[in-house]
Amino acid sequence: MDAKTFLASLGLDLTDEELEQALIQVARQSGQPLIEQKMPDGSWRIVGVGSLKAMRRFYRRLGMKPRVSFKDLRERWITQ
Repeated sequence: MDAKTFLASLGLDLTDEELEQALIQVARQSGQPLIEQKMPDGSWRIVGVGSLKAMRRFYRRLGMKPRVSFKDLRERWITQ
């Protein structure tokens, strides 16, 4: 489940731009990097906040395969 689907299940319907701004704000406040996914057209889209290393560890411990390849993800730190 992606962030937008999760928030929609809680009754929060955000546009892509609103979700992106919310994730940037969370990254600033928490001191964590943004997680971006490479799209088919070559652009990058913000999909979450946190560490790719921790995300890999999480999936490995659960024994699950992520829906997206980790090679298509990157971390980007927000500077003030």
